[in-house]
Amino acid sequence: MPKHSPLSPSGAECWLTCPLAAWWPLHSGRAEDPKPSVPALRGTVLHALTTVCLDNGLRDVLELPAAVLPDSPECDAVNTVLRAAWSIIDKTGGEWHTEQNYQCVGPIYGTADLTIVSGQHLVVVDYKFGKTKVSPIRNKQLGLYAIGAAKTFGITPTRIDLYILQPSANWPVVPWQADIGWIKELYNDVNTTLKNAQHGDKPEPISGRHCYFCPVKAAGKCPAHNEGQTYSEGVPLSIQDFDDLDVD
Repeated sequence: MPKHSPLSPSGAECWLTCPLAAWWPLHSGRAEDPKPSVPALRGTVLHALTTVCLDNGLRDVLELPAAVLPDSPECDAVNTVLRAAWSIIDKTGGEWHTEQNYQCVGPIYGTADLTIVSGQHLVVVDYKFGKTKVSPIRNKQLGLYAIGAAKTFGITPTRIDLYILQPSANWPVVPWQADIGWIKELYNDVNTTLKNAQHGDKPEPISGRHCYFCPVKAAGKCPAHNEGQTYSEGVPLSIQDFDDLDVD
């Protein structure tokens, strides 16, 4: 399996909205990942520390050797996520899995930070260490993970809870109990998008806030972005508005 899915669950908001964002990676190959930013590297390290703690039954990151620990504020961020994760695990029961890779729909796959399965109850948890607030409500990334998890574990969930654990926002932690009808609608939308992208001609882009993290834009292949014609709710956005955002 390649290192990255051609269409990633984390980018679903983009490629489900803009047909060019779905078409280009399937026909031209996914662009090489750019050199990671400091916020991206920070998120990778804090994700890894959280996973190591969970996998080893640790409820405080300070139980790890001091040599591997970052500065105190970062340890506080990890512990905030850890406390919430353990609370969800303890409350839900069942079996839980960290960093589980899922084949979601067609060629789309991705890795969920934490998945819990208790009978027909499915819980999907994602950690966000960036500053931009992310909501679990109708979160397409988590919805795709839920679709993949249901297939992997061979269940037909009667309840799906989606959580975002983000120390800089979303506290207290409240899950979104996903409507099963919304999950089915997401599945159908993804299949339709894939069919159009795989078999259709190169489409025109649709601009909006989803352009922020678009790989087509990052590779310099989006004509709307190259011409400075990217928009959000009808208001032009400068190139700098895209490049200066924190990433998770």
